[in-house]
Amino acid sequence: MSPTWWRRSPRWWAITGASFGGNQGGEPALKRPFDLIVACLGLVVLSPVLAGIAAAIRLDSPGPVLYRAQRAGRFGKPFTMLKFRTMQDRREAHGTKITTHADRRVTRVGRLLRPTRLDELPQLWHVLTGAMSLVGPRPEDPHYLGYYSDRHWAVLSARPGITSLTSLLYRDEERLLVGDDWERVYIDEVMPAKLDIDLAYVERRSFGLDLKILAATALSLLRLERLVPLGESSSSPYYGARPSSPYHGAPQSPRPRSPLSRKRARGGLLPTP
Repeated sequence: MSPTWWRRSPRWWAITGASFGGNQGGEPALKRPFDLIVACLGLVVLSPVLAGIAAAIRLDSPGPVLYRAQRAGRFGKPFTMLKFRTMQDRREAHGTKITTHADRRVTRVGRLLRPTRLDELPQLWHVLTGAMSLVGPRPEDPHYLGYYSDRHWAVLSARPGITSLTSLLYRDEERLLVGDDWERVYIDEVMPAKLDIDLAYVERRSFGLDLKILAATALSLLRLERLVPLGESSSSPYYGARPSSPYHGAPQSPRPRSPLSRKRARGGLLPTP
C-alpha cells in the first residue's frame, strides 16, 4: 500500500479540508492545520476543566451534561452541535429556540458559563472532525435560514466557528431580545446586522484576522478585548466596530433601536454600497 494512501482518502479530505496546493474553498491555507493542532491540544490540556464543568452541571440540576442542537453547518449542511447544558432540561410551553433576556430556564451554573463562553468548549470536538472551525460565523438554527436574504447565503460558504467578530460584538445579544415580539426583533434587526458582519468577515478572512479574533476572545474574559485592534481606518470593513458589545447598560425596551443603525451611527461598520 502506498505510504501516501491517506492523502487520497475521502475521509482525510473531509476532516482536514487540506489542499497541498494552497487555499481550499476560500479558507486560508494555514487555517485548517491550525484548527487541528489547537483543538487536539485544547481537548487534552483542558480535560480537567471539562470534567469539572461536567460535574458541576450534574450536581446543579437534573438532566444531561451536554446539550445537543441542530445547526446549519458549512453550505447549510445540518449537524448536531454540542454545548454544556446551561438551562433546565424541560420543554417550555413557548418552545423558544433562542435564549431571551432574563430567561428563567438558565441554571445557576449556566449563569457562570454563558458570559465566559465556557459552555462552548465541547465544540472543540467539532473543530477536530471538521464540522466547525475555531473562528467563523456562529452556526444558526436551520429554522432561521429561510429568513436569510440572497446575499447573506454566502456566509454559509465558511465553516461555522466557536468564536467570531459577531460573537464579540453581540456578547450581550440577549439584552435586545425582550418583550413579546423578541423573535421579530431578532429576525428583522439583530440577525441581518450579525449577518452583515459575518459576510464582511467571509469576504476578507485571513489567518492573521483569525488570530486577532482569537486573541480578542481570550481577552474578553477580562473585558480587555478592546486591546486588540481589528481595524481602525475608515477603509476597514470593521471601522467603528471595536470587539465589545455596544449594548452594555442599554435600556430594556421591548422595541430597541436597530442594532445595525446604531453601529453605523458609531462610525460605520460596513462600507456603504
